[in-house]
Amino acid sequence: MKSKNKKNAKQPKKEMPEKKTRKKPLGQEKIIKKTLKRLKGGKPQETIGEELKEIYEEGGKIPDMSRLERRRKRWWLMSIFILLFLASIAAAVYAGWVFWKPWEKPQSQGLNLEILGPTQVVNGEPVIFNIKYQNLDEVPMANLEIQANLPQELVVLELTPEPTTQNNTWSLGSLGPGQDGEIKLKVYFQGEIKNSLNLQALATYRPANFSSDFQEIETLSVFAKESLVGIEVSGPSKAIPGEDVEYEVKFKNTSEYEYTDMEIQAVYPDSFIYISSEPVPLGEAQSSDVPQAVNRWIFEKFATNTEEIIKIRGNFSSQGQGLQNLTFKVGFNKNNQFNLQKEKVAQTEVLAGDLVLHLFINGSETNQNINFGENLRFSLTYDNTSGEEMENVELKVHIESDPNGSEKLVDWDALDLPENMPAQVSGETIVWNKDNLEGLEKIEVGAQGVIDFFMPVVSAPLSSLDGAYEINIWAEARVDKIGDMAAEREIQTTPVTFAMNTDFDFQTIGRYFDEDGEALGFGPLPPQVDETTGYHIFWTITNSLHEIQNIRVTTELPQDVAWTGRTDVTAGDLTYDESTRTVAWSINRLPTSINDITVSFEVSIKPDENDLGTFVNLTTENNVEARDQKTGDTLLILREPILTDLPSDDLTKGKGVVVEGEE
Repeated sequence: MKSKNKKNAKQPKKEMPEKKTRKKPLGQEKIIKKTLKRLKGGKPQETIGEELKEIYEEGGKIPDMSRLERRRKRWWLMSIFILLFLASIAAAVYAGWVFWKPWEKPQSQGLNLEILGPTQVVNGEPVIFNIKYQNLDEVPMANLEIQANLPQELVVLELTPEPTTQNNTWSLGSLGPGQDGEIKLKVYFQGEIKNSLNLQALATYRPANFSSDFQEIETLSVFAKESLVGIEVSGPSKAIPGEDVEYEVKFKNTSEYEYTDMEIQAVYPDSFIYISSEPVPLGEAQSSDVPQAVNRWIFEKFATNTEEIIKIRGNFSSQGQGLQNLTFKVGFNKNNQFNLQKEKVAQTEVLAGDLVLHLFINGSETNQNINFGENLRFSLTYDNTSGEEMENVELKVHIESDPNGSEKLVDWDALDLPENMPAQVSGETIVWNKDNLEGLEKIEVGAQGVIDFFMPVVSAPLSSLDGAYEINIWAEARVDKIGDMAAEREIQTTPVTFAMNTDFDFQTIGRYFDEDGEALGFGPLPPQVDETTGYHIFWTITNSLHEIQNIRVTTELPQDVAWTGRTDVTAGDLTYDESTRTVAWSINRLPTSINDITVSFEVSIKPDENDLGTFVNLTTENNVEARDQKTGDTLLILREPILTDLPSDDLTKGKGVVVEGEE
């Protein structure tokens, strides 16, 4: 560097050599400080310019400062470095994988498990299935266990080897590499024909080089195409109403093994009236009032190559004309599930009878449901179609309605008979004959007759809710003589069963005061013009016989009635829809353990001049709908609108009519 000059001394211009060694450039910060110092010292501008020229001159020339060029960085060198770095990492990873591979846990090839056997079988015929297993690994297996999950419709005859536990499980221990084995099942099927069942094998094991268990599952679907159980049915090809007929059902076990829990079912037409059978069917004692229910027989043991016979006696009702089918089914009862094997149909043509008898109840000859308090309206008709005169005809109507053996579901004291057709009542039977109805002594050819009467059902459940709340009704006729020949034949109508719906009821009331005289509502009473008065509406549901479900109570508020939002809900949901002005109370179910339930809500009115001297409607019609869980009937009750007269509120009597407001 140059030596410093004295203050204010003028430095003479010095010639520059042609070639000069490049000086080390000063840092930017040092150049600025040096320049400022010289300016402060009062150095002339020309001197400063010479010094700046000296700083920036390079190679004897001043560089072009009008544009700047960025020095190109050498990116290719950086790229080569990164690639080399990544390659070294990959090589290290590969070397580690190669080094550690001998100690890595191998993947288990597992156990080969399969079920071999027929995919179609004949029920009752023995078949063999083999559960085969093999170790596919190169290491042994430990704790091998195989469980056979068999359907309940399969009967096991023999298992080889014997299971080690009661649930068809074999604990087989260890199994060497490539080693195999099998389990043999000798069985026969009792499932429903034309149906498939699944056999399943579940294996659990642990390979020697693993610390956890593995499982294999194999399933085989087997279709039952036929059955060795045989059935034959015989019966009359023709019959007339009232004539006793007999059907014989034979079923055979043609297999080499004893069957268990063999079941026979009879499906009767509505016109068939069961009288008796040998052997006695299930439930005959319990269901004697409903003959159609007596249609099942179960044989717990049915030996090989044997035959059983069932004889069924009955007759056809007066309505049973034409071809009638009786269907008999044979199958196995497994845990109260009937698995059909075969069925046969016996056909009998029922000819027109001598006396055609019909009993219509509430307009029908079929089973119905009925509510407490309703009437049974009877219409008994008879018609002589024999072509000859009939003598000494007796007609009867049987009404059985005692679920607990003592009380009746019908009110016999209120039996209403025509004055010109008196009858004799004996027990639960109404009887007409020549002694009380003159027209029955002789019935001319083609003559017809009808007897109409009614009887009410009791209005409430009996003292005990036990027993079947049903009313069973049928009619019968006996003819002593047709033409010159003694007939002594009885005919009967098909029994009709009336099932009682539950004693469901619905009450609606409006109140201003509660039962203790405390005010529930607000405002003037009687209601006044241009003044607001509030009332409380109560809905109550009662029930005891059957559970009810899907209960919904609704009403619509009139346009001049306001919903205040005050409610008292003990169960269910109470809602108000402003767009439709509908109040709705919904309850999912009401069991018989709860006999009554109530909800209340408040409404208000502000009468105008048009309401003077009148009662104001607080609601429109109140409706409730529910389903009887036992009978399946939909129950519907409608109640009148609630007005401001409030007949259930003694303290508001005479205070329901709108009056002028106080001035």
